Amino acid sequence: MNNDDEIEYGYGWHLKNISGIPTLEHDGNIFGFKSMAVYIPSEHINVLGFSNCDCNFTTQLVKDMAKLALENLKK
Repeated sequence: MNNDDEIEYGYGWHLKNISGIPTLEHDGNIFGFKSMAVYIPSEHINVLGFSNCDCNFTTQLVKDMAKLALENLKK
């Protein structure tokens, strides 16, 4: 049901932004493996992170790498 409330999720992708630039994000984990993807359509940037250790959480690392990629485009 659509009551016109904006949500940050669509077909498995989280609709977010980095510094005001729209991004699509998806993460996952199963049995000791973790993954994270950040796609920035307007800049054709896709950053992926994979880990085969429960001790390494990829989400923040991949988001930081995507932000760094955006910052370097402006230089």
